[in-house]
Amino acid sequence: MTPEQLAQWRAQWAELAPGVSFLRLQGLVLGLEATRNAPSTSAPELLGVPDDGALAAWIEIYADDVHGGLESGEVVPPEVFEEGRENVTEWMAGVGLAVGMDFQKYMGVMASPTELEEMVMAVMGFMSFAPRPFLSAELEDILKGQEHGQMLTTTREGFLHTWDAEPESERRKVLHEMVPALATAFAISNHIVSDLNSKYGGGGFAGLTAEPIRREGRKIRPNEPCPCGSGKKYKKCHGAPGADPLP
Repeated sequence: MTPEQLAQWRAQWAELAPGVSFLRLQGLVLGLEATRNAPSTSAPELLGVPDDGALAAWIEIYADDVHGGLESGEVVPPEVFEEGRENVTEWMAGVGLAVGMDFQKYMGVMASPTELEEMVMAVMGFMSFAPRPFLSAELEDILKGQEHGQMLTTTREGFLHTWDAEPESERRKVLHEMVPALATAFAISNHIVSDLNSKYGGGGFAGLTAEPIRREGRKIRPNEPCPCGSGKKYKKCHGAPGADPLP
């Protein structure tokens, strides 16, 4: 996406959704791609804006751009590193909205083995900025618990303290590590949830002892053709949320 296209969509967004920052939209689209949800259908609903056809088209274009940088983290808008805390808070809130929309996946990641601590911390980091009223009802109930709520508060405060203290080069490094960790966590979350359900009867999340999933061969990119031969993108076929694994 060219700077001119981005400027055009930024102006259109200002008219479509006054009061909702463009950075929050950008964070949300990245978060939806990372969590393997559908950006064009989920973003307007999560942000409470009209499901504008032109907006949906832009989201698809931006999501494709974003997807290519998920593995490296090189998809953070430059504005995130400007204006002190304000911009990073808006962008993180957008990503956090996407992280919090799927109760099962979120709990699957949070119940991950200790070997996946880096991924869990990335999920917690983004989640700690999510605006509470937009979260799923099930997840909202969990976050009302004092211990978990305090953990999110501590995570958010710790992130902002580090953000204030570090130079921009270190800030970039932090986010460029968190983004791929988030994407990897949700890529394996279906396996974790499936293991939990088989061990503890459909929704039990305590006592997980499964080993982390180790990929054989290279990772299939969501926008690549699905290896099953359907002609669809992988993310629209066997890579879609809840889809059966590849044979």
